[in-house]
Amino acid sequence: MRRIWDKYKFVALVALAGAVLLLWPGGDGKTAERASPQAAALVEAELQQEMEDILGRIQGVGEVQVLLTVESDGERQLAQDSELSYSGSTAAPEDYSRSSQTVLVDDGSAEAPVVTRTVYPTYRGPWWCARAGTGRT
Repeated sequence: MRRIWDKYKFVALVALAGAVLLLWPGGDGKTAERASPQAAALVEAELQQEMEDILGRIQGVGEVQVLLTVESDGERQLAQDSELSYSGSTAAPEDYSRSSQTVLVDDGSAEAPVVTRTVYPTYRGPWWCARAGTGRT
């Protein structure tokens, strides 16, 4: 048993570290803020700037411009408080109506909707244009 442990201890430690990282909670709790259209545009602009910086560091490349093409712009699913009312018997109602309201939570300064699911934007790919550099190192 000792020989097996000596032989595979690093594999076991890497697998254990991977499992811990997979189970570690992520995110910074700002889901509702990021999901707003203004925040999505800000994230897209930051991604474009980051890609321009990375591509601009390649030797022989000068000025770079990047345009990200968005395939889907994402969505937010908000919590709903629904109520169904009907008249008549439950087996064969004569008339029914359904109403729903978005659930809001008071965060101290204002009321904000409760986001139950966030789908982030997916990008089709970047378009980029670069001019030849001047021999930067």
